[in-house]
Amino acid sequence: MGVYEENIIPIKISHLAEYVSKLKRISLDDALVYIYVNPMYERLYDENAKWWYLRALLLFR
Repeated sequence: MGVYEENIIPIKISHLAEYVSKLKRISLDDALVYIYVNPMYERLYDENAKWWYLRALLLFR
């Protein structure tokens, strides 16, 4: 995985956490836990899938 991808994933997770927090009406901390235990989190690091290019709305679905 390149430097660009390694740097963008934390930003994507931040945006996704804000989205999940608002959508599910939970705290930001709870949203982060929700993301980290979700199988989608591992896919963000899959170089072949390139999920880091997707918007928060598409990642959440």
